[in-house]
Amino acid sequence: MFWTVFLILGLLTLAFAITFNVIITQKAEERTPTREIHHFVGIVGNSVHMSIIIDGAKVTGKYYYDAIEKPMKLCGEKIGDKLTFTDSYAGKTAGRFDGELVSGEFKGTYTRVNGVKYDFILMEKEGGPKFFTENEIEY
Repeated sequence: MFWTVFLILGLLTLAFAITFNVIITQKAEERTPTREIHHFVGIVGNSVHMSIIIDGAKVTGKYYYDAIEKPMKLCGEKIGDKLTFTDSYAGKTAGRFDGELVSGEFKGTYTRVNGVKYDFILMEKEGGPKFFTENEIEY
């Protein structure tokens, strides 16, 4: 009888410890932001190259119009597959990107501060000399 009670208590303790460990691990994974870097090419009124870092819900990045090649800063957020961020140059907001990132495509609408809108589809590409490095994006 003693050994049966001892065995049952031991098994219950083991089950509790395993369950507690699984719950703690899942909670830690939920809190740990995933950091991703993406590079895109496409058209937003004109041809662009864009690099963004998604760090949890925070989005930062830079992009430029190929004809101008002056980098513009990007800052915003990610909720699910939806990305929303503004772009700025010389400290002034130029517009806002609202879109979805799904299967290597970032598509949505860009709205300039004057209200002019452009639909866009940007395709994900490997990094390279025409894109920004992670260090260049950090700010």
